[in-house]
Amino acid sequence: TDGGCTIDMLQVDDGGGNVLALEDFEDETVGDHNGDDWSSVLSPGYGELAALYNGFQLVSEDPCYSNLSCVWDFINGSTSDYGCGTPPFPEQATVPYENARGQYVSQQIWSPWMDITTSTGTVFEMNYLNYWDLQIPNWIFSDFHLRGIDSTEAFPCPSNWFGDGFVNYGDDKTWAYRATPPTVGLLVPAGSTHIQISLDVIDYCQYGYPCATSCHSHSPIYDNVTIYRVSAAGPQFYIRDIDQFQDNFPDDGTITGTARADNATDNNWPEATQNVVPGDSAVVQVSDPAVGLDTEGNGRASVFLFVSIDGPNSGTAAGTVTGDGVRFPVASFSPVAAGGRSWMVFQADTTYSVSGDPSISGDYCADLNDALFVPGDTVWFFWGA
Repeated sequence: TDGGCTIDMLQVDDGGGNVLALEDFEDETVGDHNGDDWSSVLSPGYGELAALYNGFQLVSEDPCYSNLSCVWDFINGSTSDYGCGTPPFPEQATVPYENARGQYVSQQIWSPWMDITTSTGTVFEMNYLNYWDLQIPNWIFSDFHLRGIDSTEAFPCPSNWFGDGFVNYGDDKTWAYRATPPTVGLLVPAGSTHIQISLDVIDYCQYGYPCATSCHSHSPIYDNVTIYRVSAAGPQFYIRDIDQFQDNFPDDGTITGTARADNATDNNWPEATQNVVPGDSAVVQVSDPAVGLDTEGNGRASVFLFVSIDGPNSGTAAGTVTGDGVRFPVASFSPVAAGGRSWMVFQADTTYSVSGDPSISGDYCADLNDALFVPGDTVWFFWGA
């Protein structure tokens, strides 16, 4: 661009109509870094922490695996050490803490652009060798992202970086291959000719997490990244059990009241509280990187939740979905046969963040009536696209 921010015609007043200063910079020379009382100031950054190290330079507490090859670590220039570890390693530099300017680490290493036009299939998978010594109280996490570009466009520009909405952690102090199938494929923008991967480190203390007891290690450490494409066609699904509807109990504490249809995530995590705030909707990730997901004439992707009920509400159709079905319209109340059962079909909707913005590409959700199901009801469901 021509610049991230262009500033001119600065005026300062006292709120009572009295102009205290006015600057239009017209009496300066092009290229000046100072103008009257205004000066260009480059604030120091957090620092470039990512660097390649020989494995024998780094502490590894894995008794079963030694990695002595070159690896990526995020400790370049760090002045903090692992003397707080159990056991302590004061000679080992670690991922730095908050600096004097209130900044926290949030850095990436980027792959080269990878041409995906020389292969076929909608399944993209990635694995990488990773050393984890990432304990929850320390709030340093491992993560990955992907972006795409269509090189055939007249002015090709990369897409945004997309992630799966989760960060990775673990206190096992081991080397292991972390596989992400098929999450990577879900993030590939339709029409991309090339993709690029980032492997990240991020300090969640910047988001208000309690970091008084933080003890940083020198992980995550990355090595041996492999990205491959599988010749398979059609929509690709990624489902986590905790994102699906869970067994539940009646809200009123009886054995006859209604039970909410929620998923198994706790939105209070990781706050120190005994209150559980479960996620409201079931969520699935679906995409087709080759051609995209078509729509049903209403602008929504053709992702569906199939529902069948046993028990007191067996055969219930109207009222099964939360609300009036604006977000989850009926695709079919007529019995759809599958697996020896009859199913109602509802169209899923895009998930939204707390701020009301659409979430990452490929996330879809559906919700069932929170004031309908009672003990004895068994809700069967599956996703389709």
